[in-house]
Amino acid sequence: MSMVRIREREGGGVHSLLRIFFVCVFVCVCIYVCVFVRVCVLKGINHKIRFTCCACEPLVVTLARARLWPATPSNPRFAFSFALLDLAEALLLECQVAIKDYCSALRFRNPFPEVKVH
Repeated sequence: MSMVRIREREGGGVHSLLRIFFVCVFVCVCIYVCVFVRVCVLKGINHKIRFTCCACEPLVVTLARARLWPATPSNPRFAFSFALLDLAEALLLECQVAIKDYCSALRFRNPFPEVKVH
């Protein structure tokens, strides 16, 4: 699969919507599906990304090709950038920073809205 990135602006807002379109390079009759995924990038900011990918490949594999790690193994709706995970690994191994403390630093830098779980 080859990847085409298109950056769009949402209705005059500050946030940008990034569309990632994967084109199947195999000789098959593909049905393309569109999926919205929230992605947490290196600065801890969440972006809503629209993926248009081939139905002959699982979404988890498509996310990995885009250097994103899915939060769940099936039907992911949230992913983390590899750069964010690389930084977490470096801080864990070199500075002995716990993952909980790393997440607290991200939350301090960019406060997430509190989510109630029932």
